[in-house]
Amino acid sequence: MVTPSSGLLAPAARPVAATAEESERERLRQELLRRIIVRESLRQSRRGVPK
Repeated sequence: MVTPSSGLLAPAARPVAATAEESERERLRQELLRRIIVRESLRQSRRGVPK
């Protein structure tokens, strides 16, 4: 989802190619964060369950 501020700033501030590359990098970063969070939550839940 595009926020109003980024939608207004991005085209004027930098070329489209740079913006696309940046968004791709951001998407990859989000994916990594999600994986780390999932892994951590799994470890936490496993630790919480009595054997």
